[in-house]
Amino acid sequence: MSLCVVRSSVNIDETFQVPHIVRPGETISSSAMWTRPGGKGANVAAVLGLAGVRVRMLGAVGEDAKWPIRCLDERHVDTSCMYVSPDVPTGRAFIQLSQGDGENSIVLLKGANFALDTPLDDVQRWLSPEVTHLILQNEIPLASTIAYVQHAPTLADVPCLAPIPWLVVTRGSQGSRAGVILDGERTWIDVPASRTTHVVNTTGAGDTYTGYLVAGLMTTDHWTIDRVRAVLQRASVAAAMAVEVDGAMESIPAASEVEARCLSL
Repeated sequence: MSLCVVRSSVNIDETFQVPHIVRPGETISSSAMWTRPGGKGANVAAVLGLAGVRVRMLGAVGEDAKWPIRCLDERHVDTSCMYVSPDVPTGRAFIQLSQGDGENSIVLLKGANFALDTPLDDVQRWLSPEVTHLILQNEIPLASTIAYVQHAPTLADVPCLAPIPWLVVTRGSQGSRAGVILDGERTWIDVPASRTTHVVNTTGAGDTYTGYLVAGLMTTDHWTIDRVRAVLQRASVAAAMAVEVDGAMESIPAASEVEARCLSL
């Protein structure tokens, strides 16, 4: 059974609701504030868990705040390899959320995500033969990202000049485009953005798209144009559903919810 390893960040999102994103030199008041689990790695790992595939999170938190690990456990993520730093605090994301249009602006505190000399640096230990997929999103030391790319089992036997099987670009309201090698040639497939009923919070929409895209890659062996389009559409629908709910990790829809929305289109 396929297993995806996510080597990326775990943060605590401190979200401040504001009338608009603050301008240079401006001071405004926040009407509300929430503290929630987040980080690009934790978010996409949660997506994969809720999508119903096997996923293992390789990330770090501090002794000051270990509760994001529990949130991942609740979303069916294997957290047995998480690192808890005794010296560096859990990373933070300070988010401004605009009441007007749901847009956001984010400032990151690296925290434990950049803790040095952790067990997570032992790449060969974590990329065992059972690992079939690897997600890297930075928000960790660049050297760690590079080390995981160099030791990824799915890339070990691929010549440097071999064509990349999938190229995917998301374009917001313009939808997404994928260039996929089918029958030896790259085929470009465009999928329009899925409509939302309303926009509440755009935080985590990209992570939701990524997670459902990778879940599709993990559960399909034979690719056709129709199958590629279906996977892209499912990821688009999931992302659209995520912006309709407040929060990042909390807004991720489960696979059954995404399937129900797809069937209704």
